[in-house]
Amino acid sequence: MNRKLIGFLAILLLTVTACTDVEDGVAAYDRKDYSEALRIWQPLAEQGSAVAQFKLGRLYHSGEGLTRDFQQAAYWYEQAAAQGYSKAQYNLALLYDNGDGMPEDNKKAAQLYRQAAERGLASAQNNLAMMYGEGEGVPQDDTEAVRWYLKAADQGLDSSQYNLAVMYDTGVGIPMDKAEAAHWYRKAADQGFAYAQFNLALLYDDGEGVAKNDAEAARWYRKAAEQGDADAQYNLGVMYEEGEGSPPDSSDAADWLKQADKLGIAKTQFDPGVKYDSGDGVSRNAAQALHWYTKAAEQGDAEAQFDLGNMYADGKGVNVDYIQAYRWLSIAADDGHETAAEKRDIIAKQMSAEQLLTSQKLAAEWHTTKPEK
Repeated sequence: MNRKLIGFLAILLLTVTACTDVEDGVAAYDRKDYSEALRIWQPLAEQGSAVAQFKLGRLYHSGEGLTRDFQQAAYWYEQAAAQGYSKAQYNLALLYDNGDGMPEDNKKAAQLYRQAAERGLASAQNNLAMMYGEGEGVPQDDTEAVRWYLKAADQGLDSSQYNLAVMYDTGVGIPMDKAEAAHWYRKAADQGFAYAQFNLALLYDDGEGVAKNDAEAARWYRKAAEQGDADAQYNLGVMYEEGEGSPPDSSDAADWLKQADKLGIAKTQFDPGVKYDSGDGVSRNAAQALHWYTKAAEQGDAEAQFDLGNMYADGKGVNVDYIQAYRWLSIAADDGHETAAEKRDIIAKQMSAEQLLTSQKLAAEWHTTKPEK
Protein backbone atom coordinates (compact mmCIF):
# COMPACT_ATOMS: atom_id res chain seq x y z
CA MET A 1 0.00 0.00 0.00
CA ASN A 2 2.78 2.42 0.96
CA ARG A 3 4.66 1.79 -2.29
CA LYS A 4 1.51 2.43 -4.33
CA LEU A 5 0.84 5.65 -2.47
CA ILE A 6 4.39 6.89 -2.94
CA GLY A 7 4.20 6.04 -6.65
CA PHE A 8 0.97 8.01 -7.06
CA LEU A 9 2.45 11.03 -5.32
CA ALA A 10 5.52 10.86 -7.54
CA ILE A 11 3.41 10.85 -10.70
CA LEU A 12 1.35 13.76 -9.38
CA LEU A 13 4.51 15.70 -8.57
CA LEU A 14 5.89 15.12 -12.08
CA THR A 15 2.61 16.30 -13.62
CA VAL A 16 2.51 19.46 -11.53
CA THR A 17 6.16 20.15 -12.33
CA ALA A 18 5.52 19.71 -16.08
CA CYS A 19 2.58 22.13 -15.93
CA THR A 20 4.71 24.65 -14.06
CA ASP A 21 7.44 24.36 -16.68
CA VAL A 22 4.92 24.87 -19.50
CA GLU A 23 3.69 28.01 -17.76
CA ASP A 24 7.30 29.21 -17.46
CA GLY A 25 7.46 28.89 -21.25
CA VAL A 26 4.21 30.83 -21.58
CA ALA A 27 5.66 33.61 -19.43
CA ALA A 28 8.76 33.73 -21.64
CA TYR A 29 6.58 33.78 -24.77
CA ASP A 30 4.43 36.61 -23.39
CA ARG A 31 7.52 38.76 -22.88
CA LYS A 32 8.58 37.87 -26.46
CA ASP A 33 11.56 35.79 -25.32
CA TYR A 34 10.87 33.13 -27.92
CA SER A 35 14.26 31.43 -27.59
CA GLU A 36 13.63 30.86 -23.89
CA ALA A 37 10.11 29.57 -24.60
CA LEU A 38 11.57 27.16 -27.15
CA ARG A 39 14.24 26.00 -24.66
CA ILE A 40 11.54 25.23 -22.08
CA TRP A 41 8.93 23.66 -24.35
CA GLN A 42 11.18 21.48 -26.54
CA PRO A 43 12.14 18.88 -23.87
CA LEU A 44 8.62 18.86 -22.45
CA ALA A 45 7.22 18.21 -25.92
CA GLU A 46 9.69 15.38 -26.43
CA GLN A 47 8.56 13.92 -23.09
CA GLY A 48 4.96 13.86 -24.35
CA SER A 49 3.33 16.99 -22.94
CA ALA A 50 0.43 17.75 -25.30
CA VAL A 51 0.38 21.41 -24.25
CA ALA A 52 4.11 21.80 -24.91
CA GLN A 53 3.77 19.96 -28.24
CA PHE A 54 1.04 22.39 -29.26
CA LYS A 55 3.05 25.42 -28.12
CA LEU A 56 6.12 24.19 -29.98
CA GLY A 57 4.05 23.57 -33.10
CA ARG A 58 2.71 27.09 -32.90
CA LEU A 59 6.24 28.53 -32.74
CA TYR A 60 7.13 26.69 -35.95
CA HIS A 61 3.78 27.69 -37.48
CA SER A 62 4.29 31.40 -36.83
CA GLY A 63 8.08 31.50 -37.18
CA GLU A 64 8.54 33.19 -33.82
CA GLY A 65 12.10 32.78 -32.55
CA LEU A 66 13.01 30.34 -35.32
CA THR A 67 12.59 29.81 -39.06
CA ARG A 68 8.97 29.15 -40.00
CA ASP A 69 8.58 25.47 -40.80
CA PHE A 70 5.08 24.19 -41.58
CA GLN A 71 6.22 20.57 -41.64
CA GLN A 72 7.70 20.81 -38.15
CA ALA A 73 4.54 22.60 -37.04
CA ALA A 74 2.44 19.77 -38.46
CA TYR A 75 4.63 17.16 -36.74
CA TRP A 76 4.17 18.67 -33.29
CA TYR A 77 0.49 19.43 -33.84
CA GLU A 78 0.00 15.78 -34.81
CA GLN A 79 1.60 14.62 -31.56
CA ALA A 80 -0.71 16.83 -29.50
CA ALA A 81 -3.76 16.12 -31.67
CA ALA A 82 -3.29 12.38 -31.16
CA GLN A 83 -3.69 13.06 -27.43
CA GLY A 84 -6.99 14.85 -28.08
CA TYR A 85 -5.70 18.41 -27.69
CA SER A 86 -8.39 20.39 -29.51
CA LYS A 87 -6.34 23.49 -30.36
CA ALA A 88 -3.70 21.28 -32.00
CA GLN A 89 -6.42 19.48 -33.97
CA TYR A 90 -7.70 22.85 -35.14
CA ASN A 91 -4.30 24.25 -36.13
CA LEU A 92 -3.39 21.03 -37.93
CA ALA A 93 -6.71 21.30 -39.79
CA LEU A 94 -5.74 24.83 -40.85
CA LEU A 95 -2.50 23.52 -42.36
CA TYR A 96 -4.39 20.88 -44.36
CA ASP A 97 -7.12 23.38 -45.29
CA ASN A 98 -4.62 25.93 -46.66
CA GLY A 99 -2.08 23.45 -48.05
CA ASP A 100 0.70 24.89 -45.86
CA GLY A 101 3.68 22.54 -45.78
CA MET A 102 1.61 19.68 -47.20
CA PRO A 103 -0.78 19.02 -50.09
CA GLU A 104 -4.16 20.68 -49.55
CA ASP A 105 -6.58 18.08 -48.19
CA ASN A 106 -10.07 19.36 -47.39
CA LYS A 107 -11.30 15.96 -46.23
CA LYS A 108 -8.51 15.65 -43.69
CA ALA A 109 -9.09 19.24 -42.61
CA ALA A 110 -12.80 18.54 -42.10
CA GLN A 111 -12.02 15.43 -40.03
CA LEU A 112 -9.72 17.41 -37.76
CA TYR A 113 -12.11 20.34 -37.49
CA ARG A 114 -14.80 17.85 -36.46
CA GLN A 115 -12.59 16.31 -33.76
CA ALA A 116 -11.90 19.74 -32.28
CA ALA A 117 -15.51 20.86 -32.79
CA GLU A 118 -16.83 17.85 -30.92
CA ARG A 119 -14.55 18.82 -28.03
CA GLY A 120 -16.28 22.19 -28.00
CA LEU A 121 -13.73 24.45 -29.71
CA ALA A 122 -15.79 27.31 -31.17
CA SER A 123 -13.35 28.23 -33.95
CA ALA A 124 -13.38 24.62 -35.16
CA GLN A 125 -17.18 24.54 -35.05
CA ASN A 126 -17.25 27.69 -37.18
CA ASN A 127 -14.83 26.30 -39.78
CA LEU A 128 -16.64 22.96 -39.93
CA ALA A 129 -19.87 24.87 -40.53
CA MET A 130 -18.19 26.78 -43.36
CA MET A 131 -17.06 23.51 -44.95
CA TYR A 132 -20.62 22.17 -44.83
CA GLY A 133 -21.86 25.41 -46.35
CA GLU A 134 -19.32 25.18 -49.16
CA GLY A 135 -19.35 21.40 -49.60
CA GLU A 136 -15.58 21.20 -49.13
CA GLY A 137 -14.25 18.03 -47.51
CA VAL A 138 -17.82 17.03 -46.60
CA PRO A 139 -21.07 16.79 -48.58
CA GLN A 140 -22.69 20.21 -48.97
CA ASP A 141 -25.31 20.52 -46.25
CA ASP A 142 -26.67 23.92 -45.20
CA THR A 143 -28.64 22.37 -42.34
CA GLU A 144 -25.43 20.98 -40.84
CA ALA A 145 -23.77 24.34 -41.40
CA VAL A 146 -26.52 26.01 -39.37
CA ARG A 147 -26.16 23.40 -36.61
CA TRP A 148 -22.44 24.00 -36.18
CA TYR A 149 -22.72 27.78 -36.52
CA LEU A 150 -25.28 27.70 -33.72
CA LYS A 151 -22.93 25.76 -31.44
CA ALA A 152 -20.14 28.30 -31.98
CA ALA A 153 -22.52 31.26 -31.82
CA ASP A 154 -23.83 30.06 -28.46
CA GLN A 155 -20.23 30.23 -27.21
CA GLY A 156 -20.04 33.87 -28.27
CA LEU A 157 -17.93 33.60 -31.45
CA ASP A 158 -18.79 36.78 -33.38
CA SER A 159 -18.08 35.41 -36.86
CA SER A 160 -20.42 32.46 -36.23
CA GLN A 161 -23.10 34.75 -34.85
CA TYR A 162 -22.82 36.80 -38.03
CA ASN A 163 -22.83 33.77 -40.35
CA LEU A 164 -25.83 32.30 -38.53
CA ALA A 165 -27.63 35.64 -38.87
CA VAL A 166 -26.97 35.68 -42.62
CA MET A 167 -28.51 32.21 -42.95
CA TYR A 168 -31.63 33.34 -41.08
CA ASP A 169 -31.64 36.55 -43.14
CA THR A 170 -31.53 34.70 -46.46
CA GLY A 171 -33.36 31.49 -45.53
CA VAL A 172 -30.42 29.24 -46.37
CA GLY A 173 -30.39 25.96 -44.42
CA ILE A 174 -33.19 27.19 -42.17
CA PRO A 175 -36.55 28.95 -42.69
CA MET A 176 -36.09 32.68 -43.24
CA ASP A 177 -36.58 34.56 -39.98
CA LYS A 178 -35.65 38.24 -40.00
CA ALA A 179 -36.23 38.55 -36.24
CA GLU A 180 -33.73 35.77 -35.53
CA ALA A 181 -31.37 37.35 -38.04
CA ALA A 182 -31.62 40.61 -36.11
CA HIS A 183 -31.01 38.76 -32.83
CA TRP A 184 -27.76 37.21 -34.04
CA TYR A 185 -26.58 40.29 -35.93
CA ARG A 186 -27.01 42.19 -32.66
CA LYS A 187 -24.93 39.61 -30.76
CA ALA A 188 -22.06 40.01 -33.21
CA ALA A 189 -22.59 43.75 -33.57
CA ASP A 190 -22.31 44.22 -29.81
CA GLN A 191 -18.85 42.63 -30.06
CA GLY A 192 -17.82 45.16 -32.70
CA PHE A 193 -18.25 43.00 -35.83
CA ALA A 194 -18.61 45.66 -38.55
CA TYR A 195 -20.49 43.54 -41.11
CA ALA A 196 -23.04 42.65 -38.44
CA GLN A 197 -23.40 46.30 -37.41
CA PHE A 198 -24.06 47.25 -41.03
CA ASN A 199 -26.60 44.47 -41.62
CA LEU A 200 -28.39 45.24 -38.35
CA ALA A 201 -28.61 48.87 -39.48
CA LEU A 202 -30.14 47.70 -42.77
CA LEU A 203 -32.84 45.79 -40.87
CA TYR A 204 -33.70 48.88 -38.81
CA ASP A 205 -33.59 50.97 -41.99
CA ASP A 206 -36.07 48.66 -43.75
CA GLY A 207 -38.11 47.58 -40.72
CA GLU A 208 -37.38 43.90 -41.27
CA GLY A 209 -37.27 41.67 -38.18
CA VAL A 210 -37.37 44.79 -36.01
CA ALA A 211 -39.58 47.86 -35.90
CA LYS A 212 -38.41 50.44 -38.42
CA ASN A 213 -36.25 52.91 -36.52
CA ASP A 214 -34.17 55.47 -38.39
CA ALA A 215 -32.34 56.56 -35.25
CA GLU A 216 -31.24 52.98 -34.52
CA ALA A 217 -30.29 52.48 -38.16
CA ALA A 218 -28.12 55.59 -38.02
CA ARG A 219 -26.57 54.48 -34.72
CA TRP A 220 -25.47 51.12 -36.13
CA TYR A 221 -24.38 52.61 -39.46
CA ARG A 222 -22.18 54.97 -37.45
CA LYS A 223 -20.58 52.12 -35.48
CA ALA A 224 -19.72 50.31 -38.71
CA ALA A 225 -18.71 53.55 -40.42
CA GLU A 226 -16.27 54.36 -37.63
CA GLN A 227 -14.57 51.03 -38.35
CA GLY A 228 -14.05 52.06 -41.96
CA ASP A 229 -17.00 50.31 -43.62
CA ALA A 230 -17.56 52.42 -46.75
CA ASP A 231 -21.12 51.18 -47.31
CA ALA A 232 -22.03 52.26 -43.79
CA GLN A 233 -20.30 55.60 -44.30
CA TYR A 234 -22.27 56.13 -47.49
CA ASN A 235 -25.63 55.18 -45.96
CA LEU A 236 -24.94 57.30 -42.89
CA GLY A 237 -24.08 60.25 -45.12
CA VAL A 238 -27.35 59.82 -47.01
CA MET A 239 -29.30 59.69 -43.73
CA TYR A 240 -27.72 62.95 -42.57
CA GLU A 241 -28.40 64.46 -45.97
CA GLU A 242 -32.08 63.51 -45.90
CA GLY A 243 -32.64 64.05 -42.18
CA GLU A 244 -33.44 60.42 -41.43
CA GLY A 245 -32.81 59.44 -37.81
CA SER A 246 -31.64 62.95 -36.96
CA PRO A 247 -32.16 66.53 -38.17
CA PRO A 248 -30.62 67.20 -41.62
CA ASP A 249 -26.92 68.02 -41.33
CA SER A 250 -25.25 68.84 -44.63
CA SER A 251 -21.82 69.12 -43.00
CA ASP A 252 -21.91 65.62 -41.44
CA ALA A 253 -23.45 64.27 -44.64
CA ALA A 254 -20.58 65.66 -46.70
CA ASP A 255 -17.98 64.33 -44.25
CA TRP A 256 -19.28 60.76 -44.31
CA LEU A 257 -19.89 60.70 -48.06
CA LYS A 258 -16.35 61.98 -48.59
CA GLN A 259 -14.94 59.21 -46.39
CA ALA A 260 -16.92 56.59 -48.30
CA ASP A 261 -15.63 58.03 -51.57
CA LYS A 262 -12.03 57.91 -50.32
CA LEU A 263 -12.35 54.21 -49.52
CA GLY A 264 -13.83 53.56 -52.94
CA ILE A 265 -17.35 52.38 -52.33
CA ALA A 266 -17.46 50.15 -55.42
CA LYS A 267 -14.48 48.16 -54.17
CA THR A 268 -15.93 47.76 -50.70
CA GLN A 269 -19.14 46.48 -52.27
CA PHE A 270 -17.26 44.16 -54.60
CA ASP A 271 -15.17 42.58 -51.83
CA PRO A 272 -18.13 41.16 -49.85
CA GLY A 273 -19.43 39.73 -53.14
CA VAL A 274 -16.16 37.87 -53.66
CA LYS A 275 -16.26 36.59 -50.07
CA TYR A 276 -19.80 35.24 -50.41
CA ASP A 277 -19.04 33.82 -53.87
CA SER A 278 -15.93 31.95 -52.69
CA GLY A 279 -16.83 31.30 -49.06
CA ASP A 280 -13.80 33.24 -47.86
CA GLY A 281 -14.40 33.85 -44.17
CA VAL A 282 -18.18 33.54 -44.47
CA SER A 283 -20.54 30.77 -45.48
CA ARG A 284 -20.79 30.63 -49.28
CA ASN A 285 -24.03 32.32 -50.34
CA ALA A 286 -24.77 32.96 -54.02
CA ALA A 287 -27.72 35.26 -53.29
CA GLN A 288 -25.57 37.51 -51.10
CA ALA A 289 -22.77 37.45 -53.69
CA LEU A 290 -25.27 38.55 -56.35
CA HIS A 291 -26.50 41.33 -54.07
CA TRP A 292 -23.01 42.78 -53.52
CA TYR A 293 -21.85 42.30 -57.12
CA THR A 294 -24.93 44.23 -58.25
CA LYS A 295 -24.15 47.12 -55.90
CA ALA A 296 -20.54 47.32 -57.09
CA ALA A 297 -21.50 46.84 -60.75
CA GLU A 298 -23.92 49.75 -60.53
CA GLN A 299 -21.04 51.87 -59.20
CA GLY A 300 -19.06 51.10 -62.37
CA ASP A 301 -16.71 48.33 -61.17
CA ALA A 302 -15.79 46.26 -64.25
CA GLU A 303 -14.79 43.16 -62.26
CA ALA A 304 -18.15 43.19 -60.48
CA GLN A 305 -19.96 43.69 -63.80
CA PHE A 306 -18.13 40.69 -65.24
CA ASP A 307 -18.87 38.47 -62.23
CA LEU A 308 -22.50 39.62 -62.19
CA GLY A 309 -22.86 38.72 -65.86
CA ASN A 310 -21.45 35.27 -65.16
CA MET A 311 -23.88 34.72 -62.29
CA TYR A 312 -26.84 35.53 -64.56
CA ALA A 313 -25.38 33.25 -67.23
CA ASP A 314 -24.84 30.35 -64.81
CA GLY A 315 -27.97 30.85 -62.70
CA LYS A 316 -26.03 31.37 -59.46
CA GLY A 317 -28.19 33.07 -56.83
CA VAL A 318 -30.74 33.90 -59.52
CA ASN A 319 -32.57 32.23 -62.41
CA VAL A 320 -30.57 31.98 -65.65
CA ASP A 321 -31.12 35.23 -67.54
CA TYR A 322 -29.13 35.61 -70.77
CA ILE A 323 -30.46 39.13 -71.37
CA GLN A 324 -29.00 40.37 -68.09
CA ALA A 325 -25.86 38.25 -68.56
CA TYR A 326 -25.19 39.76 -72.00
CA ARG A 327 -26.01 43.24 -70.72
CA TRP A 328 -23.52 43.15 -67.83
CA LEU A 329 -20.81 41.42 -69.84
CA SER A 330 -21.18 44.10 -72.53
CA ILE A 331 -20.91 46.84 -69.94
CA ALA A 332 -17.86 45.16 -68.39
CA ALA A 333 -16.22 44.91 -71.81
CA ASP A 334 -16.89 48.59 -72.50
CA ASP A 335 -15.44 49.44 -69.08
CA GLY A 336 -12.20 47.68 -69.96
CA HIS A 337 -12.56 44.10 -68.71
CA GLU A 338 -10.22 41.98 -70.84
CA THR A 339 -12.24 38.75 -71.15
CA ALA A 340 -15.83 40.02 -70.87
CA ALA A 341 -16.33 40.43 -74.62
CA GLU A 342 -15.29 36.82 -75.25
CA LYS A 343 -17.76 35.50 -72.67
CA ARG A 344 -20.47 37.85 -73.96
CA ASP A 345 -20.08 36.52 -77.50
CA ILE A 346 -20.43 32.94 -76.26
CA ILE A 347 -23.68 33.89 -74.50
CA ALA A 348 -24.95 35.64 -77.65
CA LYS A 349 -24.98 32.32 -79.54
CA GLN A 350 -27.63 31.04 -77.13
CA MET A 351 -29.93 34.06 -77.51
CA SER A 352 -32.70 34.86 -79.96
CA ALA A 353 -32.45 37.99 -82.13
CA GLU A 354 -35.14 39.65 -80.01
CA GLN A 355 -33.31 38.85 -76.75
CA LEU A 356 -30.07 40.16 -78.21
CA LEU A 357 -31.68 43.42 -79.27
CA THR A 358 -33.23 43.92 -75.82
CA SER A 359 -29.93 43.26 -74.08
CA GLN A 360 -27.98 45.58 -76.36
CA LYS A 361 -30.51 48.33 -75.68
CA LEU A 362 -30.14 47.87 -71.91
CA ALA A 363 -26.35 48.01 -72.20
CA ALA A 364 -26.54 51.17 -74.29
CA GLU A 365 -28.85 52.82 -71.77
CA TRP A 366 -26.30 52.14 -69.04
CA HIS A 367 -23.77 54.44 -70.66
CA THR A 368 -26.16 57.38 -70.40
CA THR A 369 -26.79 56.84 -66.68
CA LYS A 370 -23.62 55.25 -65.27
CA PRO A 371 -21.94 56.96 -62.31
CA GLU A 372 -18.76 58.98 -62.57
CA LYS A 373 -15.65 57.15 -61.43
